[in-house]
Amino acid sequence: MTEASFEEFIAASQPRLTALARSISRETAAADDLVQGVMEQMWIVWQKDRPVNPHSYARTALVRRHISSQRRAHRRREVLGMDPTDVPAPSSFDAATSDRWMLVDALRRLPPRQREVVVLRYFEDLTIEEVADLLGISQGAVKRHAHRGVARLRTILAPAPAPTPAPESRSASPQFRFSP
Repeated sequence: MTEASFEEFIAASQPRLTALARSISRETAAADDLVQGVMEQMWIVWQKDRPVNPHSYARTALVRRHISSQRRAHRRREVLGMDPTDVPAPSSFDAATSDRWMLVDALRRLPPRQREVVVLRYFEDLTIEEVADLLGISQGAVKRHAHRGVARLRTILAPAPAPTPAPESRSASPQFRFSP
């Protein structure tokens, strides 16, 4: 395959792959590394024989790389005794993108499998069958993870209830005053 056709593929697919990687990854730098690794892998595959559906192939490769990196990181945390919930907050926060950052933060709070399913199902618009094939799990598991993930997102993103006013003291009410 030609280098020009690969460059066209990169131009067309890199924004979506980057968005997907940033949605399922906890860190921007890690997401960018995922995309770079997939592009390197795609170049090798492209030189041998172009995949039938290169966009799908790249998306699958990205998700699988992410899963592998999560497994490696989990093993490393176990060895080092680190807490997996210690995730740094985004350093820059712009008011215009607050909703997006709130959603990204909420997605980061989901367990990895729920996050992957929610992102692939609702942000990448894949069918249940496609998500199941991509992640190597059953369709029932996809439905369960999607349901639980969306329910948890609703809980995380729900506005805090308004505080209720304290009840007035009965002694201050005119009907309970006693005259001497």
